[in-house]
Amino acid sequence: MTMVELVLSVTYMLTVFLLIFINSVDLAIGNVESRAANLATSQFPLIFALAMKNNVIVFLTGISHEKLNLLHRVLSRVMLIAIWIHWWGCVVRGTDMWGLTWVWMGTMSALAQTVLTITSVSWVRKRWYEFFFLSHIIGVFIFLFGAIWHCIGLEDYWKWWMWPCVMIWGQDRVCRYIRYLILSNFHAPNENPAHVVLVSADTLCITARRTFAVPMRVGGSWAASKGWEAGQHMFVAFPTIGPIESHPFTIASVCEPLENDATGRERELRWIVRVRDGFTRRLKEQVAMKKGACDIPIFMDGPYGTPPNITGFDTCVFVAGGSGVAFTVSRFRQLMNQIAKRDACAKHVQFIWAIRHPEHLSWIAKDLTKAVATASHDIELRIQVYVTSDAAAAAAYDKQLAYAQSTASSPVSPAAAPAPTAEPRTACPQSAKAVSDDDVEKPPTGSGTAGYDIDCIKGVEVRCGRPDVRALLEDIVTSATGTVSVDLSGPESLVAAVRSALSSSFAGPLSVLRGGASVQLNVEDFTM
Repeated sequence: MTMVELVLSVTYMLTVFLLIFINSVDLAIGNVESRAANLATSQFPLIFALAMKNNVIVFLTGISHEKLNLLHRVLSRVMLIAIWIHWWGCVVRGTDMWGLTWVWMGTMSALAQTVLTITSVSWVRKRWYEFFFLSHIIGVFIFLFGAIWHCIGLEDYWKWWMWPCVMIWGQDRVCRYIRYLILSNFHAPNENPAHVVLVSADTLCITARRTFAVPMRVGGSWAASKGWEAGQHMFVAFPTIGPIESHPFTIASVCEPLENDATGRERELRWIVRVRDGFTRRLKEQVAMKKGACDIPIFMDGPYGTPPNITGFDTCVFVAGGSGVAFTVSRFRQLMNQIAKRDACAKHVQFIWAIRHPEHLSWIAKDLTKAVATASHDIELRIQVYVTSDAAAAAAYDKQLAYAQSTASSPVSPAAAPAPTAEPRTACPQSAKAVSDDDVEKPPTGSGTAGYDIDCIKGVEVRCGRPDVRALLEDIVTSATGTVSVDLSGPESLVAAVRSALSSSFAGPLSVLRGGASVQLNVEDFTM
């Protein structure tokens, strides 16, 4: 539980307690338990709405469902306490708890809500997502069924809080199935499957092509729809792997026309997925049985999410660890495209990625190549990749990189000249150009890569060891002349290190008051 979640829970709980006990004459137990039940049932529609991916709150506020999920958990915990206050009051009053069906159905509903709350804690969700997912489906059904039965047995208006929950759930299902029909060939999924490749021992790359355009002509050409924004996610399901399971994966590609698509309507969606237990483990096993690559039917629902707009920042930094690069590389690519079109004002862009093995660079090699190729000469661009293990292979790769940079034809701009005590800045091409295979330079034969088939990418620095994020961010923030945006995604240790660095003296509120750069941190931490 984060500090924000704790503060919200305590504040909301105190508010509910105040409403339960206010104006109670001698704290009469009948008044207390009745108000507790009334307040608990009044929260039902709001709790269900906050849990759904398609709801009016998202539409009105523009806040994505994964952000609202925090409030869903807060309200659920407070409602649970109110429910048990109501149950305790009934016991004290001498209510026959097992003689009447509608009474023990209420107890069953309370027990189901208790199990739901316990299994929704962070460490359960992150370690046993499939268990959390299935228990939530079963538990919510038991909870709502018992609550409706319990309220129907009362001659009161409480039951009218129940039916909106069913309507909210049904509306979300309809919206999701409509997306399935549009994006997934729901009735014939084998006609347009996803291509799944095992790119490392614990990482999968999923690619699917879909049409994102409306079927009408404007000015003699197809009018493309919005598609998706960099940093958004989709819920992906493979019916042959887990028929009722859908998991949120961040889209690692940008929404741009494909080079070989004459219509200009088709887009490529790509996900970089870390293999864990359960669903992704079964998916990996099936791909491994097909020699590391195969086509699998896919259902997609989305896109979801409201990534922050960073086009107005003067300095943009992207920090990622492992498969968290799916969030930062798409944001990085989109920003570089916007800068090329003069839709963004960033003058300094830095991309930092920590990986375990040097061959992981191939996951986004084409993206980095395109980003460097589209950068204008007035942008100071720096791309750093840190290899945290396999030092021998990384050192060999550094030699290959030195060879590639020594033979590169692009000149070094004055802004990219190395400083005496700093790492060298990466040179950018003088003008944008088309990306070809020549942009990815092959290493010389016999260079001792220990069997790794890796391309040396122009404009990319490869380092050994873990990045010192505090030193890197301090150097960036203190030298910045305007606002700074930091996009972050990766392991909890990396997220904690970046948060700690940006809350220190060089980037805190006092630094801004002294005239320092204002920093905005955008963290992608989609763990339900």
